[in-house]
Amino acid sequence: MKKIFRIRYFFLVLAILIVGWIGEFVYRTNNSCGPGEHIIQSDVDAVETAKRQTFKARYGSHGIPGYIDEMPGSVEYDQAGCCTVRRSRTIIGVIIWEVSLRGETTGEPKKRYVDALMELSNCGAVFDEVSYIIAEPRTKPPKMYLLPDGWGVGYIFEDASPER
Repeated sequence: MKKIFRIRYFFLVLAILIVGWIGEFVYRTNNSCGPGEHIIQSDVDAVETAKRQTFKARYGSHGIPGYIDEMPGSVEYDQAGCCTVRRSRTIIGVIIWEVSLRGETTGEPKKRYVDALMELSNCGAVFDEVSYIIAEPRTKPPKMYLLPDGWGVGYIFEDASPER
């Protein structure tokens, strides 16, 4: 009978340690901010934090030959409807801010459209595994071309920069 009590206490202590570890992780992620970080208070604060942190997101290549394919240096997110924010909570209680940004590059010879999806902790730290940024060249919309088997959409990337 003494062995049963020992095994029961072992699993009880193990369960308490796991619950304590999860609780400490949730508290640290939601409330304990590092240097230069602060707790996000509103949607506007989340957007401003995401704009400052875009360089920490992963860059996704557009793969179009003949165009710049690197992380943009400076981006202007001043268009109307550029930003959306959604606040959610994981099953264990971690607060996540999902911020979507749309803008255009500045200071480049040919402007590019920039889309960024950032997931931030409550303190503004970037979850870089799921946050990304992509910059695609400004191109004219696809045209309809007469193909041998009928009409179709042509995927020829034509430069839409006003400089031309």
